[in-house]
Amino acid sequence: MAVRKRLGQFQAVPESVELEMMHHTRRRLEAAGLPAYEVSNYAAPGQECRHNLLYWSGGDYIGLGPSAASHVQGRRWRNRPHLGEWENAVAAGNLPAADVETLSPAHRRGELAMLNLRLSSGLDFADFSARTGQDAHAVFAEPIDRLAKLGLIVVSQDAVRLTAAGLDVADAVAAEFLVAAGE
Repeated sequence: MAVRKRLGQFQAVPESVELEMMHHTRRRLEAAGLPAYEVSNYAAPGQECRHNLLYWSGGDYIGLGPSAASHVQGRRWRNRPHLGEWENAVAAGNLPAADVETLSPAHRRGELAMLNLRLSSGLDFADFSARTGQDAHAVFAEPIDRLAKLGLIVVSQDAVRLTAAGLDVADAVAAEFLVAAGE
């Protein structure tokens, strides 16, 4: 679609229309018993995609094949995209990885918060602390206070979650948490 858009083969609808389409989708699927469990994923309770939840909860995963992405304990990489290069590396007994990156603890905290905020369950304070050794209240005190006052997040005893208004600007809210984590 991005290529077709660049080629002028179609025009994107205004952002306001995209937002109304998203709101309509969320309402209809919720009414049909398929609530959102993530910003753009819906399922009947208990039927959520474990694969997607692994990504959004900041878990570890291994991708196989050309261009596949992997993340293991703060180290992430993408496999070589060209099939021939990927095959040659595997045949030589080498990892076909490219773009290898080791995340700093601050970057890991920021990404965990960013990813968790995509989930309907939000950023769970106890889980964040267990996984990072840090208190999310302290790490993110400023954006939590400011974004809650703006009505973009709701803070409970257990978690921070996007509100309906926050969902409309989810990427901007997530960026606030990345910056606060020290990125």
